[in-house]
Amino acid sequence: MGNKDLEAMEDKELLIELVKSQRKDALGQRITAIATLGMFAALVIALVIIVPKVVATIDQVQTTITETENLVKQAEETMSGIDSMVANVDSLVVENTESVNKAMEDLNNIDFETLNQGIQDLSDVVEPLANFFNKFK
Repeated sequence: MGNKDLEAMEDKELLIELVKSQRKDALGQRITAIATLGMFAALVIALVIIVPKVVATIDQVQTTITETENLVKQAEETMSGIDSMVANVDSLVVENTESVNKAMEDLNNIDFETLNQGIQDLSDVVEPLANFFNKFK
């Protein structure tokens, strides 16, 4: 066996090793491609499921914010109505206080002695009439 035969065997072994290495690399590339494709499919499926839910959640948040703004406006309107109602109640209390004071003044101005005397005089007049009518019963 000469140098040529040795060199041919070495070249053959090198080619065999090179083919084996390329097969391993090709297998690794296939596995990587399949894994990448699987991850891409999983990502697409996740986006298809998640994005509509996120959009629906954002819509609900916007609706809730709008309803909250409306409730705040209603509360502000109610509070302004309460302010005017309190002002009306205050004026009513002032007016009624004046009327009560006037009534108390009028009660204080009554001459109870004269009133009692008038009641006694009326009783003196009515008593004989009552006795007269009681006799006919």
